Amino acid sequence: MGSKQNDSLNPLVRFLLLVSSAAPVLLGLALGFISKSAFDIKKICIGLTVLVVGLLLSALTVFTISRSFKKLERIPVAVSSVEPLDGQGLTQLLALLMPLLLIDTDKITITSALIAFGVFALMALRSNSHHVHPVLMIVGYKVYRIMTSSGVGYIMISKDDIRRAKDVKEVGHCTDYLVVDLTNEPVMKV
Repeated sequence: MGSKQNDSLNPLVRFLLLVSSAAPVLLGLALGFISKSAFDIKKICIGLTVLVVGLLLSALTVFTISRSFKKLERIPVAVSSVEPLDGQGLTQLLALLMPLLLIDTDKITITSALIAFGVFALMALRSNSHHVHPVLMIVGYKVYRIMTSSGVGYIMISKDDIRRAKDVKEVGHCTDYLVVDLTNEPVMKV
């Protein structure tokens, strides 16, 4: 169930999902800088910059995923099982935000922030956990683990509430193991 035609989406989608999955951390940092600023213009500017970067990354990811629903090749699929992963998104969000409650933003340096983000990025790349994306869930997308009748597992992003495996009939590939549910999407005329 693959298509070489969609390989060009892989690096872009993977990169956007990885980078923007840190948006909740950026929001927490921004709020930390702004709330502890005591009207220090430098801290307010840093906080606002971090906030804007997080929002832009989030918007770009939502745009890319929503565009993939329209642009990807429709591939028929026989799904044998479907499992919601929304709980993992909440767990990931809490895991990202909890340390921010304990961090003193006065002691954060660019170097320590880059090292922390590098560790986060490496873990996310190796685990594919960036597919369970808090920002996408906030805007209404649902994430599922599906198993095809041939025994291949995928993470699937859908706009719909999926209750049964037979409800998924067509998907589009975003990355090697990330698909979007195209079952109820209108067919685009070329």
